[in-house]
Amino acid sequence: MSTVPDHGLKEMVPVFGPEALGVGAHGSFPAALVRLSGEGDLKARLLLSALSHFAAKGYDGVQVKEVAEEAGVSKPTLYYHFGSKEGLFRQLCLVALASMAVRIQALVELSSPRRSRAPRPRRRPA
Repeated sequence: MSTVPDHGLKEMVPVFGPEALGVGAHGSFPAALVRLSGEGDLKARLLLSALSHFAAKGYDGVQVKEVAEEAGVSKPTLYYHFGSKEGLFRQLCLVALASMAVRIQALVELSSPRRSRAPRPRRRPA
């Protein structure tokens, strides 16, 4: 059995679910990362740093060293939590997509018409 974490890459599971992010119809994915980072969550701090770097420079323009330095950690710490630059990018995408799915579902529920009365029972043929 390996002692190295798989970083959620095998199953493609986001490190933060919608509950942890607290994202609803009006929530913001970056704002949730800022909140979690402010609460001391290291993975959120790394993802927030990665988000700003990937958005500004694109995947190929980002160096892991920059992300780690901005987050205030060493490169080995980043690699421990995400495995690689690709792992970091994948987790950023997975968490963003998970929060987007929750927001879309919340918006659908808000915009769907609600029945003001109970449905009529169906009549059985005689």
